[in-house]
Amino acid sequence: PEFYANRTIKLDEILPWDHLSCGVTKDYLIQEYRKAMEARFTSDCRSGACTRCGVCDFKTVQPIIHKNKVPEKDYKTNLMSVEIIDRQKEYWFEFTYTKLNMAKFFSQTDIQRLLARAARRVGLPLSYSQGFHPAPKMSFQDALPVGLESVNEIGWIALTETAEDFQSKWNKQLPDGIEITSFKKLEKKPAILFPESYTYRIENLSKEDTLTLKFFAENEGNLVTVKKRKKIKELPLKNILVDFQVINNQCVEISLKCGSFPLVRPLDFLLSAGIARERAYYFRMLKVSSRYKNFGHDSLGVKECTVN
Repeated sequence: PEFYANRTIKLDEILPWDHLSCGVTKDYLIQEYRKAMEARFTSDCRSGACTRCGVCDFKTVQPIIHKNKVPEKDYKTNLMSVEIIDRQKEYWFEFTYTKLNMAKFFSQTDIQRLLARAARRVGLPLSYSQGFHPAPKMSFQDALPVGLESVNEIGWIALTETAEDFQSKWNKQLPDGIEITSFKKLEKKPAILFPESYTYRIENLSKEDTLTLKFFAENEGNLVTVKKRKKIKELPLKNILVDFQVINNQCVEISLKCGSFPLVRPLDFLLSAGIARERAYYFRMLKVSSRYKNFGHDSLGVKECTVN
């Protein structure tokens, strides 16, 4: 690396980017380099003599300075178009989607980006936020961390038109593991309802791992350690754990409260129980349901434990 970064490069040396063309000849760049080393000035060719850089052919490409003033009526037309966009009607839709298998390595930012790109590719009439950086109006109930799968995530998206076939079109552009499982129109802009707890399934455990987790869950005096943004916080297990069930020797289900901050995930539970991080990464961690106050569980989506 030092050879490439710190050595003096000869002007006649073949460079890795020589096959790229920006229109300006290499001879001209060398000439400008030498003039810069001598602190010599190069005049502006739009008002002075041609510097023969190689960009212009003086037929289809030539230096032109725009002197005509933009008519005021065009400016007013542009303002009217902005006002029309502002008044454009929005239709809100709620959708559910899966994040399974290799898709677990997508971050929440990746999920939002790929859903938006897929929607644009199929021509969904997206509604955009206003400002200097318009973005599709899309929100999610939960931001899943990398490595955590889910069978039923919830999101909301705003469109400028309403139709019934958006779901099938959207799915055709999504990668394996990401699938829109439902898509329904809402009467108004949604008020995000956060659940009381999430239920997770942990698979591919050994018998010893299952016993370790069971012993940890049965002791309410234990603490769960959560590290977020370089800060470590210890939370009482009794305030977090809602339920713990052993499905079989290789699979358990845990329900964790959502009201605590920071939010406790299955990996936090595993590490606090004494499972090594390197080993925990081999387990399959799957979010299977959400519990809402007075509503019970939503659709489980997973009926039995699967061990790969």
